[in-house]
Amino acid sequence: MIDYPNTTPVPNEVMNSWLSKLKGSELKILLVVTRKTLGWVLDNNTGMRKEEDWITYSQMRTITGLSHAAVCSAVNSLIEHVLIETRDEGGNVLPTSKERMAVGKARGKIFYRLNFETLKSSSYRSKKDTSTGIESRPDWYKNNTSSGIESKPVGDKKYTSTGIESKPYKRKIDKRNPYKKGDSSQDMPFELYKYYIKMFKKNPKTYRPLPGRLAKVKTRLGTWTPRQIAIAIRNASQDDFYSGKNDRGWVADLSYICRNDENVEKLIGLSPKSADVSKKVLDEQYPISEPAK
Repeated sequence: MIDYPNTTPVPNEVMNSWLSKLKGSELKILLVVTRKTLGWVLDNNTGMRKEEDWITYSQMRTITGLSHAAVCSAVNSLIEHVLIETRDEGGNVLPTSKERMAVGKARGKIFYRLNFETLKSSSYRSKKDTSTGIESRPDWYKNNTSSGIESKPVGDKKYTSTGIESKPYKRKIDKRNPYKKGDSSQDMPFELYKYYIKMFKKNPKTYRPLPGRLAKVKTRLGTWTPRQIAIAIRNASQDDFYSGKNDRGWVADLSYICRNDENVEKLIGLSPKSADVSKKVLDEQYPISEPAK
């Protein structure tokens, strides 16, 4: 048996099932929680490791190099996936960001732990042979004379020699923009999203036009014109606080800008840094014409 000192064990389920599903920021935070808990041996004789640990956002930012907003988003996502749990000093579970913020404002401690119920429950989990103590491969992974994987029928479905079910081809639907092209009222949220990408210099591959974001823009278009929302986006991108030059590194998201009418009105009232704010400049920055009344 090889003994590796100063090593943190990572649950197999993270590698087997979650590695392809988690974003980079989510995986970083999950590894931080793993390091702060399973990475500490409490009893050398029994090998017992720490179950939970008090971790602050500042520690996560320092270890991962992520911004405050990215840490918050990753923690929320991991809790939604039920991969980690957060508790206060009294042992009360904190499932929502609102509850965690309340504890933080009261200068309380938030403890993080892995959720082993999720990390142990998967159809892919390997079975352990009690006689040999060696993990066996899943049931479908059996030697075959052709490719080493057994063809396993499941009802009327058949698996090929690669172990993957053959399915009829389906046309891929672009879910990033659910609005139909050609309809100016439906295309407008997506056009405002593209304007946000341009002004905040976001990467459209990572900051995608999710249906929830576009839905909030569409709701605000019931009160404000596209030009007014564009002005709010432009002013936010030129303001130090809303563009990320604050102590938390927080950047105004498109969902935040269009969260309610108050946010749009507040951002419209900001004074942009550009000295020339004439209609011509705005037309160049925002080349979307108003829909015909």
